[in-house]
Amino acid sequence: MRPVSKRVCFVLVLTLVIAGVEPVCLVVAKTLRFIHDIAFIPQLFELEDHLDRIHEIADGRDTYLEIDDELGWRVKANGVHALYRANRQGIRRNIDHEDTAAEGKVRIAVLGGSVAHGDNVRNAFTFVARLQEMDSVYDVLNYGVSEYGPGQALLQYERSVRRDHPDIVMVTLTTRDIERVVSAFVPFRDEDTEVPLGKPRFIRRGNTLEHDPNPLVSEGAYRELHAGAIDEMNRIGARDWFYLRRYDDGARLPSAQLYRFIRREFIARDITLDGRYNSESEAFDILRRIVDRFYHAVLNDGALPVFVLCPDLEEIETWWDDGERISEPLLTYLNKHHYPHLDLQRAFDVYRRDIDDAEILMDDNLTPLAHDIAARYLVYYLEANGFTSPASVSAAVAAHTNAFLDNQLTDYVFVAGEVFEAEDGFLMNQRSPVLQAQDFSEAHVVTVPSEPGNVALENAKSIFIISVTRPSVYRLKARVLAADRERNSMYVKLGTAGFETWYLDANAEWTWQETPFSWALNPGRYTLVIAEREPVVMDKLSVVENNPSPPASDDEQSR
Repeated sequence: MRPVSKRVCFVLVLTLVIAGVEPVCLVVAKTLRFIHDIAFIPQLFELEDHLDRIHEIADGRDTYLEIDDELGWRVKANGVHALYRANRQGIRRNIDHEDTAAEGKVRIAVLGGSVAHGDNVRNAFTFVARLQEMDSVYDVLNYGVSEYGPGQALLQYERSVRRDHPDIVMVTLTTRDIERVVSAFVPFRDEDTEVPLGKPRFIRRGNTLEHDPNPLVSEGAYRELHAGAIDEMNRIGARDWFYLRRYDDGARLPSAQLYRFIRREFIARDITLDGRYNSESEAFDILRRIVDRFYHAVLNDGALPVFVLCPDLEEIETWWDDGERISEPLLTYLNKHHYPHLDLQRAFDVYRRDIDDAEILMDDNLTPLAHDIAARYLVYYLEANGFTSPASVSAAVAAHTNAFLDNQLTDYVFVAGEVFEAEDGFLMNQRSPVLQAQDFSEAHVVTVPSEPGNVALENAKSIFIISVTRPSVYRLKARVLAADRERNSMYVKLGTAGFETWYLDANAEWTWQETPFSWALNPGRYTLVIAEREPVVMDKLSVVENNPSPPASDDEQSR
């Protein structure tokens, strides 16, 4: 008898293992479904339902939308629709706009999805057009695009909107936008969508937010999607929260199905929990990071960011019936960080006695009446804060910049034995502050040149966001010049602790000084602040009044 080869033995053993494991996995999966009363079974995604609409847009036959390799889709230049019209710059507006606003006018850029765009209403009835009509001091540009999520709006701003030099950037955030930030292919999230296209999204990489490009960048990519069937679906679906939760990836082994089941039901956190955003979910974490990045990007461009929250029908009903807000965690986050914002729910509340929710939203789109209410509240908000001239808006931007110390955020990675420079410091002229690990005495210090003749600014401050990747004791060294020669002191803060006083050598010049400060740091992100004088924390609500009480409705005033 011939001896059995090792390969044959291996195959036999593997077969026996699989034969033993797979039935166990099948029993466990069925038991879990029974215990947790889960009747849902993933189904195959039916791409054929969307092919006609996909090819209508991808082939260029749609008269209003077109494929955008980076953003997924966009409004066509001079695009037309039964209700919509775009100008030659490809934004929803009846006339073209100049690169900059006319002298004395406040340019407002409005970004977002269907609410900002004004789905299902004519150009003249959108809140953007009504805002423009109500006060001629404003030059309001509508960059909204149907079905855009916050991530697409952010990329749109960074790519093109900032070039139009807005004074105020309004970003609409709807109740369902939290779902859009974890979607890579719209139909996986919304089977009834009129925009069945791929889109970019952001993903988490440790403590950073990373751009995940659009997986479908051309008409050819959509044809490959159709031809590739389940394999292409899985490639795109691996980046989409809804595909992983809802659809069958073709796995037939019970072990693979069990893995997907456990990941879906026990590992991936639901987007909502107990009727509101789940603040521990991936979706909420990405949404808040997008909001942070939007805020800093706009502020660093010298404009004022304002977030406009718009509830959907479900949120309006739960608020009016039960006093509960689905988006409460987002409102809490905006308030905590003192980001300028206003909540359209407050405006709708004023008219609650006179109208019902069906007069505000139709098919989850604002009605012309709701657009008018929103525009009136926006005008009231702008006037209540004195944003009626470019100078007043600039003053608010400066106040926010000073209050938050974050118009020059810079990310650096500090590894024991390595020191990186910080590029923009108000206090530092030829060299910038560094952290240096004490257990590496020969650590290399990287310096950067600066403009000659710079002087420290009164009440100047610098802030740096650092990321420590290895635990160590770190010390601070800096090259500074005290503007106030009699005081010769600086203030330093790392993390959330209070400011500590740093007394410089007498008549300090631009020389390296080793500070008395050292910190034992574990891996993580820390905020390092160096200031000429101990900063006074401003009352952020005095910078911008968020959600001012709307004036009474006309009917209320007549009572």
